[in-house]
Amino acid sequence: MRTLFFVVVSLLASFAPAQESLGVRLVGSCSEVLDPCDVVVRGEYAYVADGAWGLRIISITDPVHPVQVGYRHTTGMFQMDVVVSGDYAYTADYDQGLRVISIADPTNPVEVGYCDTPDRALGVALNGDYAYVADFNGGLRVISIADPANPVEVGYHGTPDMAMGVAVDGDYVYIAAYGSGLQVHQFFPPGGVETPGAEVRAVNRVPTVVRGVLFLPPSLPTANSSLLSIDGRKVLDLHPGANDVRTLAPGVYFVRGEGRGAGDVGQIRKVVVTR
Repeated sequence: MRTLFFVVVSLLASFAPAQESLGVRLVGSCSEVLDPCDVVVRGEYAYVADGAWGLRIISITDPVHPVQVGYRHTTGMFQMDVVVSGDYAYTADYDQGLRVISIADPTNPVEVGYCDTPDRALGVALNGDYAYVADFNGGLRVISIADPANPVEVGYHGTPDMAMGVAVDGDYVYIAAYGSGLQVHQFFPPGGVETPGAEVRAVNRVPTVVRGVLFLPPSLPTANSSLLSIDGRKVLDLHPGANDVRTLAPGVYFVRGEGRGAGDVGQIRKVVVTR
């Protein structure tokens, strides 16, 4: 097997009159990393998605002598991508979807949750309480990580070509799609507040697609919410967090939050429930 090394390089700038040059030299390496696919640095540690070998945590306190301090093998074939937020690392684990690993103790990383995806998870990005997974033929998957131990898929969007990588900036999700270049998607969190009008919040023209679970953010400002059928009948009382919609027939529904006073009919959002 060809061995790949985790390496540390130093950027050296030297200046001459009317000219600037930039040099790079190798200063350190960690040979325990065998098949690296991605790396992210937070504080004194580098977190490496090491392909078939899992997640490796490398101390870079001394960049010249990086040392592995922790390791966690997961069930997937390949750790393809990794992002870190707080005490958790989120990895795209190829055939096993999104894996959530506690790194509170870097010497003993522990998997605490996962959310499988229909195809092959190749990339992951975070924004607030959501993880966005590039899932190859499965397109873009949106997963709530409000509870890292119980990540739940709350939406998805198919892509015409294979989703290879993902990045997020605000409400916009950028997908590197093999065969069609860069795609830009916009995500509307289920149950979120629409742009205010004079008295009524308008229905968003771009529906949120949900499968199995409709997730309402804990910060939802209304006291109660309900799910309405397309003809206006209430079919389900909703609460902040995960709401099970598996028993509902696929189709178009509307999330409506109760108004807070006279003249306020609340917030309305269109959702599509699918299998």
